[in-house]
This record gives sequence, structure tokens and C-alpha cells, in this order.
Amino acid sequence: DYPTMKQACDDYFYIPARSEHRGVGGIFFDDLPASQKSLSFVRGVVNSWMPSWFPIINRRQPLDYTPQQRQWQLLRRGRYLEFNLLA
Repeated sequence: DYPTMKQACDDYFYIPARSEHRGVGGIFFDDLPASQKSLSFVRGVVNSWMPSWFPIINRRQPLDYTPQQRQWQLLRRGRYLEFNLLA
């Protein structure tokens, strides 16, 4: 169910040393057993997520960004590395 998967995501992508979450949220189902039902679930997630994500990307891709926004992006990318080293 969504609340369980969201909590698993929040727990997994948390950096305790910084007391912060990495990423933008979502669901996490690493331990989902392989079955026809789980395959159907994953297909449902993909078929729902992609049509909602691509319009956002297409609309925002040509936008300019500030040096401060670029620094924030670099900082977050560094946290990704940190997360993987500490996890």
C-alpha cells in the first residue's frame, strides 16, 4: 500500500549524519515479491508516472536557471554521492 511504500522510501533515502532526506520523495518497493500481481503493479506505476512526468520535463527543460540554482543542484548531487558512500 502507498503509505508503507512511501515510508520505506523516506526511511531509505534519509541521511542521518545531515538529518535530511535525499530526493523528492516517492515510493520504494525493493522487497516486493515477484508475481503476476507485482508485475501488474509496476506496470501501473510506470504507465501512470511517465505520462505525468514528461509534460513537466518538456515544459521546464528550456527554462534558464540562476547560478544559485546551479549551486543547489551541485550540492544535491554531492549529497547523492555522500548518501551512497554512507548507506
